[in-house]
Amino acid sequence: MKPSNEKEENLAVRAKTDAEALGRLFGRYQKAIDAKVSRMLPKEHWEDGGQEAYLALYQAVRHFDSSRKVKFSTYANRCIDNALRNYQVKLSTKKSHLNASSVSLEQMRPEEEPQAGLPQPDQMLIDKEQYHLCLEQIRQSLSPFESKVFHCYLDGDDYRQIAKRLNVGEKSVSNALVRIRRKLKTVFVDT
Repeated sequence: MKPSNEKEENLAVRAKTDAEALGRLFGRYQKAIDAKVSRMLPKEHWEDGGQEAYLALYQAVRHFDSSRKVKFSTYANRCIDNALRNYQVKLSTKKSHLNASSVSLEQMRPEEEPQAGLPQPDQMLIDKEQYHLCLEQIRQSLSPFESKVFHCYLDGDDYRQIAKRLNVGEKSVSNALVRIRRKLKTVFVDT
């Protein structure tokens, strides 16, 4: 395995395509996310807020640009804080009756065993297969519309932007995201 003190910037870059690296990042941020959620949200919203935070961390990994010379931890914490503030706003404005729960993506990717700093080819193949199997399970569980909504959401679009992009009502987007979260919870709990 890679040393546990691997720089987060390197780990974040690897996590874009490496299941083990993503899992390690999620593990590193678990306590920080739990602390932020418990500090910022009422207890009945901890689970949903935590899921929003993990989704923000996943999006931070996807969009992290190491060439900008910004520490990943700074970027990730900003993304997580912003996601939790947005969630607070949703709760306080009561405009949306959606329980903004997300699937914890912590279990999304399997671990791998690199040797001497390099991943073993057979383990990379297994991880790649497991990653693609997980993606296939997600694809199979979501309807075509839900899949489009999910991809827009992962791209950072809010409800209004998704509705406009897909030419549907915001309520349809909201309902689709509720169904997506339930289905993804089932996929990740069962795997």
